[in-house]
Amino acid sequence: MNEQLQTAYAGQAGSGVIVEQRNRVLRNTYWLLALSLVPTVLGAWIGVKTGIVASMGMGLSMIVFLVGAFGLMFAIEKFKHSSTGVALLLGFTFFMGLMLSRMLAAILGFSNGSSLIMLAFGGTAAVFFAMASLASVIKRDLSNMGDPAAGGGRDQHLRAIQRPDDHVVGDRHRPVLSLHAVRHQARDRRW
Repeated sequence: MNEQLQTAYAGQAGSGVIVEQRNRVLRNTYWLLALSLVPTVLGAWIGVKTGIVASMGMGLSMIVFLVGAFGLMFAIEKFKHSSTGVALLLGFTFFMGLMLSRMLAAILGFSNGSSLIMLAFGGTAAVFFAMASLASVIKRDLSNMGDPAAGGGRDQHLRAIQRPDDHVVGDRHRPVLSLHAVRHQARDRRW
């Protein structure tokens, strides 16, 4: 083994300056994610209250979405190294919240719609704020945390694929009509 190469690599990767910079970038990223929830919620609230997206119709809202989303993404990329980029990013999240308002209005029509939306928002906000706080407090290298998180997501997807005919609603386990369920019901009737 080449000890000189290993020493140089270990010295660079383990140096306090690089780890400190990485932690600062992680902290700033998570705080920006947490902050970006505010304009998203504001945009969604304005969209639901005014009904502006729902009044556009499907074709026009699709054109507005594509032009707005790609235009803002292009502008964010152009100004990514300045404070204008941060303002554009917050404007982008406001726009995305506004475009989500049609779906949120439909969900609010459910009997438990407001609790579904608040659960999703609260869970997302809690994760963002917890990760931002963790990145601010902990001075260790957290780059290896991605593997367990990806494994948990993969497990959830595999469980959803394994039982597509079951759905959890509140505290009850209720089957949902799907092609998979219909096929199994038809197979069971043929006995």
